[in-house]
Amino acid sequence: MEALKISKIKKKNFKLREFLYSIKEKEFKLNKNFNNTPWVHFKNKLFHFYRVKLKNKIIGIAVIIKLRNQDHLQFLYIDKKSRSKGLGKMIIDALLNKKKFTTVHVYKNLTKRVTIFYKNSGFKLSNLKENHSLLKKWIKRCEKFDSKTFKEKKLLYWK
Repeated sequence: MEALKISKIKKKNFKLREFLYSIKEKEFKLNKNFNNTPWVHFKNKLFHFYRVKLKNKIIGIAVIIKLRNQDHLQFLYIDKKSRSKGLGKMIIDALLNKKKFTTVHVYKNLTKRVTIFYKNSGFKLSNLKENHSLLKKWIKRCEKFDSKTFKEKKLLYWK
C-alpha cells in the first residue's frame, strides 16, 4: 500500500472544499461547512488541522487541539471508501503524542463501530467518574464550556 501523506492545512482551498462537499453522511453535515466546527477555529493557534492524502487524493481530515498537558482529537474523518483498512489507526499513531494525556469525544448517536474503533486504537471509554486528575480537569472544562457535552457525547481517553 502506498504511504499516507499527512500534512498541515495552511489555508482553505478548492481541493479541501471539494473533499468536504464529497462527504455524504448526515452526521458530518455540519463539519462540511467552513462556517461551522471545526473550521470556525481555523485561525486559533491551539487547533491543528491536517489533511491525509493517499495516491495524491485527500482521503481524510484530522483536527487536534493541542494544550500544554493534553491533546484532544477534535475531529477525524476518513472517506467512506477508505475505511476499515487500518488508515484511521495509522493517522492516530502519526498525529497524537502518546506521551500526553489525550481525549476524544464521540457523539452518542453514532454507530457502536466508532467507539470500537477508538478502543481498538488505544482509547478507554470513560464513565466520567475516574479518579484521574487530568480527566477530571477536562470534564470540568467541557461542562463549563457546554453543560450538554456529556449528554450528547461519550468521552474516551488515552493514558
